[in-house]
Amino acid sequence: MRSAALLVAAWALIGTAVACETHRPQVTDPIEVVAAAEAPNDALRQALPSFIAADSCDDLVRLAHGSDVNSVVLAGLCPGQARDPESLRRRLMQTSSPRAAHALIAELNGHPELRGLAKLAALDLSAPPARTSFSNAQHALVYPVTDEVLAQVGFALFSQADDYAPLETRIRARAYLSRVHIQAVQALGIANGHALSPFARLLTGRALHYARSFCVMYWQQRVSGLRTQFNASELQILDLVIDLQKTPYVADDGLLAVEVQRSREYLQRPGPRSRLGERALARLAPFAYELDRLVAHGFVDLAAHRSAKASPTNPALWGVDLRQELTRRLLDADMHEYQQRVDLRLPTSSSPLVASRSLPPADESQAIGAQEMAVAIARRLRAAPLSGFARRHALAASLIELRQRPDTLRILLKMEHLAAFHPLMRAELLSRDTRSLASLRASTPDIQEDLPRDDAETRQAFALAARSTKTP
Repeated sequence: MRSAALLVAAWALIGTAVACETHRPQVTDPIEVVAAAEAPNDALRQALPSFIAADSCDDLVRLAHGSDVNSVVLAGLCPGQARDPESLRRRLMQTSSPRAAHALIAELNGHPELRGLAKLAALDLSAPPARTSFSNAQHALVYPVTDEVLAQVGFALFSQADDYAPLETRIRARAYLSRVHIQAVQALGIANGHALSPFARLLTGRALHYARSFCVMYWQQRVSGLRTQFNASELQILDLVIDLQKTPYVADDGLLAVEVQRSREYLQRPGPRSRLGERALARLAPFAYELDRLVAHGFVDLAAHRSAKASPTNPALWGVDLRQELTRRLLDADMHEYQQRVDLRLPTSSSPLVASRSLPPADESQAIGAQEMAVAIARRLRAAPLSGFARRHALAASLIELRQRPDTLRILLKMEHLAAFHPLMRAELLSRDTRSLASLRASTPDIQEDLPRDDAETRQAFALAARSTKTP
C-alpha cells in the first residue's frame, strides 16, 4: 500500500513533466482583473497564507514548522525529514481517509497518542475484542486511545450491530463508541470558529453518527447510568455541527454528509429543542446553508423535501419561493438535469405571499468562496518557476489544498492561463468527484487524448463523455 505522502510526490513530478512540454500563453492575465474586484477575505488569508516556495529540502523543513500542508509536502519530496512529533501530527491532521491513516501507523510507533488516533481512524482493531461489561466501560478512561481501548471499540462495534444482543447492551455499546470518538475529536485541540482539518472531519462523522443514534435509542428505552451522557451528547452534537458550519463541505465523505443533515434535523425536533433551548439552537446556520449543502452533495430530492416541509413551519421562510431558490442553486451548480424532478416535487404556488422576498443568505462571515480560492491558487501557480524544486513544492501544496474543493478545481479548469496544469487537475478532480455532471463536463475536453488501454476503461471514458455533453 502506497502512502498518501508518496502519492503527493508523484503528482508533483507529473506536474513538472507537463509544464516542461506546455508553453504558457503570454496574454493579458484575467486573474488580476477578477482579484481586483473582490474584497479581501480574512478566512481566505487564514486558509491560504502568503505562499513561499522552497528551493531545497532545508528550506522546506523550516517552512513545515507551523504548516500542515508543508509537512505533508516535506514527507513526499524529502523522505526521512519529517520525523519529529510536530511534523507527524500535522501530517496526520491532513489525513482524510482510513486508508491514508493506516499508512501512517508504522511511522507513529514512537508516538503512542498519535498512533492510537491513527488506528482508531483506520479501524485497525488487530487486538482481540475485549469481552467485558459495558456497565464498567462507561466510566473507563478512553483517551489516549490505547490497544485496550481499541479492543473495547472492536467489541462495541460487534455488540451494537448484533441483532441477538439485548437492547440495553446495544445502547451501551453506542454510548461507548460515542464517548470514544467525541473525546478523540476534542483531543485534537480544535479552536472555536476555525475550520476542521480533514482528519478531524473523518472522526467527526463517526462521532455524530454514534452520538445521535445513542440519543435516539436511549430516548426509546432508558438505561440506568446513561442519563448524564445523554444530556451531554446533545450539547456535543450541537457543538460539532456548529464547528462544521465554518468548514468547507463540498468534498465531505458520505458518512459526514449524511450525519450533518441528520443531526440538524434531530436538533430541530421538539424534544431536543425544548431541552437545549431556543438560544442554543439559534447558533445553527439558517436554512439557506442547509439548502446549499444538500445541493452540493447531490441530495436534490432531500432538498426539495426539506423545502416543502420547512416552508409552512418556519416563519423566516414565509413569503419565500423555495422552488425558485432551489432552481437557482441547481443552475449555479450546473445541475440543470434535476430541474424536472424539482418541478414535480415543488409545484408553483398561487399564494400571493410567495415570491415576495428572497431567501435570507447563509452566514458566510468565515466561508471561503470557490472563486476567491481559485484566484489565490491561480496566482500561486502562475508565479511558480518553470522547473525545479520550487515548482514541485508549489504544485504539491496547491493540490493538497484543493483536495477538499472540487468546486475550485472546476473553476481553475476554465482558466486558459493554467493550461499547463489542466491535465493534472482533471485527474485530481475525477479522483475526487466521479458522479456530478459538472465535474465530468470540466474533465472531458481532453478525454480522447490519452485513452485507457483497458477496453472496459475505454468504454467508460466514452460513456462519461457522452453523459456529460447530453442536454436535458
